[in-house]
Amino acid sequence: MSSSFSYFLESDLSRYAGEWIALLGDDVVAHGKDAKAVYDDFKSKHPDRTPFLTAVPKAAAIL
Repeated sequence: MSSSFSYFLESDLSRYAGEWIALLGDDVVAHGKDAKAVYDDFKSKHPDRTPFLTAVPKAAAIL
């Protein structure tokens, strides 16, 4: 499992609820409402890296 995925699963990212985030390890490098803009922002900062790009849910799922 990637460190970015582990960070996503284990961290409180509620401040980004309803947004897209681009992670590099345990750092949120970019975030926003538009996935393409978040990706482009990430790539402008880290052109040789691949982000872990995901949407943060607005509310937690109830199991």
